[in-house]
Amino acid sequence: MQKLFSIITINWNDAKGLRKTIESVVAQDRNLYEFIIVDGASTDNSVDVIRHYEDSIDWWCSEPDGGIYDAQNKGTRQANGKYLLFLNSGDSLYDAHVLEKVATILTAPDTPDILNGWSIMEDSGLPAFPHQKSAALQLIWNGIGHQATFIRRELQEARPYEERFRICADKNFFLQTVIGDGKTLRFTDLRINKQAPWGTCSNREKLLEELGIMVEETWQRISWRRFPLATSFLALTRLLPKHLRAVFVLKCGGTFQKVLKT
Repeated sequence: MQKLFSIITINWNDAKGLRKTIESVVAQDRNLYEFIIVDGASTDNSVDVIRHYEDSIDWWCSEPDGGIYDAQNKGTRQANGKYLLFLNSGDSLYDAHVLEKVATILTAPDTPDILNGWSIMEDSGLPAFPHQKSAALQLIWNGIGHQATFIRRELQEARPYEERFRICADKNFFLQTVIGDGKTLRFTDLRINKQAPWGTCSNREKLLEELGIMVEETWQRISWRRFPLATSFLALTRLLPKHLRAVFVLKCGGTFQKVLKT
């Protein structure tokens, strides 16, 4: 029988974080999920950790890969659940009943294509991605954390993460799927996960480079009729020199929203 959730965890040389992630997953209702682990040929004792919990894992591998998004795409190809959750090594589900709570939303009528909840920073207890009222503006300004986001599997299969992006392919996926393809994104106040301190996305220079590309590509697909505020914001952004556009998106998005409300 198809499970509601496929939880995909990728790992590389983080045995301690992997154990924490696994323990948070196996505490959930086993009838709700399948569990997939993609390890990038770790040289620590990560594989020993996986083998210790092997009876609770539906599929796993340990082999070289091309990075984060190659590993996540590999996990997607093994998934059979209705919704995917990418819970990377070091992150953990917020409590033992997270999947039960989410299931009440995703088994009700009129379910969204993508459901996003709160991702809580482990060190500060604050949300990693503050929510905006507009889904389009949320995706452009703050983004959403994949650790707290449930995605219909067929959407991810149709649009695998683009590996030309080394840091923010997940952000690009959400921009293109929601803004470009018109799929539905809904927010919930449920706390989904505890997030480990920032890793790859702390590389600000690379983040700005990739965000600049995404601004241009989102502009080419966005519909003013469906997303008037987000379209206006991107139009304003494109008046700036290319090297300033990504900085403007990161720094001035919240101010733009406040101005529109006055």
